[in-house]
Order: sequence, then C-alpha cells, then structure tokens
Amino acid sequence: ADRAAQLDDKAVEAMLMQLRAEEPAHEESLWKFSLAFSGFSAVIGSILLVWGAAALMRTGSSAAGMIGGAILLAFGGLFVGIGAWLAARSLKERGVL
Repeated sequence: ADRAAQLDDKAVEAMLMQLRAEEPAHEESLWKFSLAFSGFSAVIGSILLVWGAAALMRTGSSAAGMIGGAILLAFGGLFVGIGAWLAARSLKERGVL
C-alpha cells in the first residue's frame, strides 16, 4: 500500500509539473498597461458624464438635447464601468484584491 501511495505521489507530481509547463506565462508589464488603460477609460467616462449632465441641464425640455445628454450619460457610465472592471480584474490577477 505504501508503494502504491509513492507511485501516486510521483504521478501527481509529474502531472503538476506538466500543467505548470503548459500554463501561459504572465507578462509582467501587462498589468501596468491594463491599469493605465482603465484609468484613462475612467477619466474619459467621467468627462462624458459631466458633459451629459451639463447637456441635460442646459437644454431644458428640448428632445434633441435630452437624447444627446442621455446618450452621453450612458456612454460615460459605460466607460467608467469598464475602467473599474478592468482595474479590479488586473489587481485581482496580481493578488492585490
């Protein structure tokens, strides 16, 4: 029984080594680019949110202004959301979160 356990341990160790060799290598600088892009996306989204809110306040009851403001708000929220998601995913992959 002890010999079978040793054989199983060696087989498992060999299998883990093979899996480690097949694992894709992480690019060390990629997480920095990902964080920079997520920050850029969040800044652009914030600017769109401000423009959308300003468009809604300035246009009053104009249909074109309300639609344009709503579209800016929607895209701004989307960009901020993408930036936050990408930052969280990058930091979680690094083990920070």
